[in-house]
Amino acid sequence: FFSRSRLMADPSPESAGVAAPEQAAAPMEVDPAFPAPEPASPASPAPDAKTEAYAQVSVGFDLGNLFCRVSQIDPKDQMPTIVRNNLSNEQTPGVIAFRQRQERMYGDDAIGQLTAQPLSTVCGLKKLLGTDLTPEFIKTQGLNFRIDSATNTIDLTLEDGPRSVPPTHLVAMILKRLQQFAREQKDVPAEALPGAATVAVPSYFSAAQIGAVSDALLIAGFPKERVHIIRESVAQLVCFHHSHYAELHATNPMLLALVDVGHAQSFVTLARVTKTQIEVLAEKAAPLGAGLLDICITNDAVRYVKEKKGMDISGNPKALARIEKEARKTKEMLSMLEPATLTVETLTDEIDL
Repeated sequence: FFSRSRLMADPSPESAGVAAPEQAAAPMEVDPAFPAPEPASPASPAPDAKTEAYAQVSVGFDLGNLFCRVSQIDPKDQMPTIVRNNLSNEQTPGVIAFRQRQERMYGDDAIGQLTAQPLSTVCGLKKLLGTDLTPEFIKTQGLNFRIDSATNTIDLTLEDGPRSVPPTHLVAMILKRLQQFAREQKDVPAEALPGAATVAVPSYFSAAQIGAVSDALLIAGFPKERVHIIRESVAQLVCFHHSHYAELHATNPMLLALVDVGHAQSFVTLARVTKTQIEVLAEKAAPLGAGLLDICITNDAVRYVKEKKGMDISGNPKALARIEKEARKTKEMLSMLEPATLTVETLTDEIDL
């Protein structure tokens, strides 16, 4: 239906963003595999009818730094369905909170742990994939959890001792959790796999970053031959085409400028769209997004506390997590009000902000 050569400005994986298949605490979940599950063994009993039917389904993951979504489409359906999580929400926060080696919480259940247990709770993992986690890079990202630059791993402080986990394995846990929601929607066995799994990545992702996404999918249990990785700009264009198909002309193309400002990246894409074809004319992406405002507001608050209160909280993970939580709210208020006030109650035992 779509011309692949027209969708991709450059056929190489690196430039096209396409990789070849290569607050009360909620109950914790126990997963015997830590830090990540092994890919499913090919030797398994004969699949039942539901499992065979699910093999015809395609699943798509929107992996964000703040929130994640998963959708799936059955061959007999004309529109994809956004899968709801265990709280019936269409989007799931990309957060994992750990207590012990085998105990963890995900998404909405883990949000409260960002301020309560910042050293055992991780988020914003997408921007860490396939990246050299140097001290300089870490300083620009406003991360509360500890990172070992020598091994490119995240150091977690758990009840039963410290653990070091690569970002790829943590992303695999999130993907596995999202896939669990998708299976529950279709009421299929836990071992059932979709016929295809697609993840969209930013256009600026390098070959190493795309490879890390592919590795995360493999660790999550998706066979390499069923994995498809595409650019986020292409995914947005396909979504537009699907939802506005009735408005498109068969031969006279619509000129479309697509602007997307995300948490950690933004892009602009210029394209021509008809009923049968999407042609990308130009695109520009940059690792700049609304998340930078969170970091700027947080850094400004840290400076204010040091100058006015005489206290340096830059090394206090709990205080920083509380400021970052309120910084996101302040950023949203700034879109409607000017100025907006940042308020943090009980920043530390001694002061409020």
